[in-house]
Amino acid sequence: DALPILGPTGPAGSNNITYVLKATTTSRNSTSVLNDPALSIAVSSIQPYAFEMVIFVSGTGTGAMGINYGVSYSGGYNEPYSIFYGSLGNNGVATVGTSMNVAASPSAEMQSTTVAKSTDPGSTAILIKGVISPTGTGNLAFCWGQNSSNAGNLNVFPGSYITLMPI
Repeated sequence: DALPILGPTGPAGSNNITYVLKATTTSRNSTSVLNDPALSIAVSSIQPYAFEMVIFVSGTGTGAMGINYGVSYSGGYNEPYSIFYGSLGNNGVATVGTSMNVAASPSAEMQSTTVAKSTDPGSTAILIKGVISPTGTGNLAFCWGQNSSNAGNLNVFPGSYITLMPI
């Protein structure tokens, strides 16, 4: 479901920018918020990191469709210095905020946005930027689910990615 995690000369924690690029679509028709199977990076060094997540999403259901989303980290961490998040739909409407935190589990600290109903991978884009200061090794991941039950699928598309850079 994901292309290999790559870096200029090594894995995460070796003073390089590393990234994971989603290779296939993941579809969900549930409100359960889970880590995306392809959008996760192992953090093997205890030092501060800057991260960026760019996520391409749309829905195929009827009525309003939306996504609950966030950032999870499975190791221990100090509160992040800051997180910026935003979304842009194909209608040109942008949503921006600065109050999201990293969560230890995928169901906490969620944000929510309406997504375009389309099979177009670029219908809605979500951008998350932040800093995390791990106190233990773990996985940094994008987590998501539908924000209200809908029989149609919510899709996260290939081309979505996470970057991680030691600072």
